Amino acid sequence: MGEVVLQPKAEEQAVLKVKQGEIMLGQVRFSCLPIPAPTLVLLKADGQPANLEQALNPDELSKAALLADPVFGNTLPEEARYSIQKMEVNLFRGGRLVKTWSLPSGELDLSQTSLQSGDGVQVKVIQAVRLNGQGEEMSLTLANKYLSFFVL
Repeated sequence: MGEVVLQPKAEEQAVLKVKQGEIMLGQVRFSCLPIPAPTLVLLKADGQPANLEQALNPDELSKAALLADPVFGNTLPEEARYSIQKMEVNLFRGGRLVKTWSLPSGELDLSQTSLQSGDGVQVKVIQAVRLNGQGEEMSLTLANKYLSFFVL
C-alpha cells in the first residue's frame, strides 16, 4: 500500500486519530522513540573520520562533526542534520595544559599554536544543535562531547 512516517512532538506517547469527515474511524496510542544521539567524530580534509587511536597530522584535519545514527539518518535525513556552534580546544604538552582556546563552529583551526610531535589535543563541544525538517534549531544533549588525539 504505502508508508506514512509520523513525527510527533510528544516525547513519550502520542495518539493517532483517524477520521473521515466527522466520523471517527479509530485511534491508536503509541510510544515515541527518542531521537538517537549523534556520534562526535573528527574529520580529515577528505571528509573521512580520523582514527583517534593513532597519532594524527594536524594539517590533515578539517573539523569536528556530529554524525547521525545510521538508521535515523536514512529514515529521516531532513531531521538528522547537526551543527556544532561552539567548541573548546585544549593543548597538552608533557601532560600539562599549555593553552586553551574557543572556536565558534566545528571547524578545527589548529594554526593558533605551534604543535609539536607528542602533544595531546582535546576537543570539547560546548554547544551543538539538531536542525529539524523546518530548519528550527532543537536543543541537543551529547552522550560524548570530548575527542582527544596525539600529534604525529
